Amino acid sequence: MNLKLFTLITAMALPFIALSQKAMSYQGVARDANGKVLNEQTIGIRVSILSDNHIDRPVYAEQHEVRTSNIGLFSLKLGTGESLIGEMSKVDW
Repeated sequence: MNLKLFTLITAMALPFIALSQKAMSYQGVARDANGKVLNEQTIGIRVSILSDNHIDRPVYAEQHEVRTSNIGLFSLKLGTGESLIGEMSKVDW
């Protein structure tokens, strides 16, 4: 999966998490660096929320381990992963 595309989609979706303070469903198709679908594999996904003031340091980050389907599709709920940095509920939206 293109990391830049995932980051863009995530950045657009995060305000909705802030409004509801609940987990948000996310689906994507995992691909390798050559664009080949990663089907029926366990993959790691890291989601980070960055501050406008400090884009080099996440204010919140979480990771997920998910299994892709036979077409590379994966699903997760943003806000429910293993917290790596900060707390989702304390993000200053």
